[in-house]
Amino acid sequence: MILINGKQLEVGLALRDESHPMHVMALEYTQGLAELKEKFGKVIKFIRPGFPKTNIGSDSKGNEARLIEPTPPVLFPLEKAYAHPERGEEIWSCCLQMPKLLPNGLWSIGNKRSIKVEEFINVDLDKQPDLAYYLYYIANFKRAGRLEVDDKKAKIKEKADKERMLVERKTAIWQMLSDENVLRKMAGAYGVPNSGTAEPDQLRFDLEAQLEKNDNKKRNDPSLKGTREFLEEMKVTDNVRLRAFIKKLEDDKKLIYKPDGRYRLGDKVLMQVPQARLQTKFEYLCEYYNIPNNHDKLQELMRDVVDKEYLDSVTDDKDFTWLAKVMGINSAFKRKEELKSMVYDAFSIAL
Repeated sequence: MILINGKQLEVGLALRDESHPMHVMALEYTQGLAELKEKFGKVIKFIRPGFPKTNIGSDSKGNEARLIEPTPPVLFPLEKAYAHPERGEEIWSCCLQMPKLLPNGLWSIGNKRSIKVEEFINVDLDKQPDLAYYLYYIANFKRAGRLEVDDKKAKIKEKADKERMLVERKTAIWQMLSDENVLRKMAGAYGVPNSGTAEPDQLRFDLEAQLEKNDNKKRNDPSLKGTREFLEEMKVTDNVRLRAFIKKLEDDKKLIYKPDGRYRLGDKVLMQVPQARLQTKFEYLCEYYNIPNNHDKLQELMRDVVDKEYLDSVTDDKDFTWLAKVMGINSAFKRKEELKSMVYDAFSIAL
C-alpha cells in the first residue's frame, strides 16, 4: 500500500472518480507502472553500485587471487519527503505491512519502515508494484549512488553514446573548426584561457580537455556546458559571442574576480557570485549578462570596456550585428559598412 501525506492511495477508486482528490496521483502511479513494465519486463533488479567489492589476496595454495569481500547489508527507508514538480513536497510511504490508523484519521507506515538490501533486490512488478514504483520514482536512491536498476541495455547504450560523442567532439574540433576566428570564439565561450592569443592547435587541445572536464562534472552540475551543447552551438550563436567576449575580458585582466565573491571592472563592482555557484563562477557570470532583465547592465559593461582597439580587431560581420543588437541598433536592411559605422557611433568612437 502507498500512503501520500498519511492518506491511502486507493488506485482503483481514485482512477474511476475524476473528482477524487488523489485522481491525478493514481493516474501517475498507473502510467508509471505501465512504463516500468514496458521498459524492464516483469521483474526489476535493483543493485547497489560497486558491490560486491573485491581485493587481491591468496587462495588456499598461496597463489595470488582476487577475493570477494562479504557485502554488508544496508537499510533503505520506505518513507520519504518527495518534492513533486507541481504539487510541492509530499510524504510518500511504501507499506510492506499493514499501516497503522492514527487517532486523527490519517495512516502511518507501521512497524516496517525500511527494507534490507545486500548486493541486489529483485522486485516483481505484479506482486510488489508499490515497492517498484517507490524505489524507482520516489526514493531516487540512484542520485546518491546507493541503489540503481541493473539495466544492461541502458548501460551499453550509455557507453556507445559516450563513444559517439567522443568521435563527434574530435571531428568538430579538429576538422569542422577550420576557421581560426570561430575556433577562438568557441574556445573563449567555453572558458578556455588565452583563447585570443594561443596557437590554434594548442587551443584545440585545450578546448577538447575543457569539454571533457565539463562532461565529467555535468552530472553534478547541469549548468555546465559540455560536448552536447558545444555541438549544438557550432554555428556560433549570440550566446557564444557573449561568452567569448566575457572570457576575453578575463584574459585581458580587465574583468577581475576577487576572493570576496565579486567580479570587478577596475574599482567598479559588477556583481556578486552566489555561494552555490562559486565552482562555476564563469558560467554564472555569462548567465547573468544573458538574462533579458540584465540587458541594461550588459550595455553598461559594453560602454565601459569597448574601445577602438577592440572594434578595429573585429573582422566578422556577424559580430557587428551582435554588437548592434546589444546596443539597441536595428540592423535590418543595413549595409555592412553602414552598420559598422553605427556601432562605432554607439560607443562614441571614430571609425
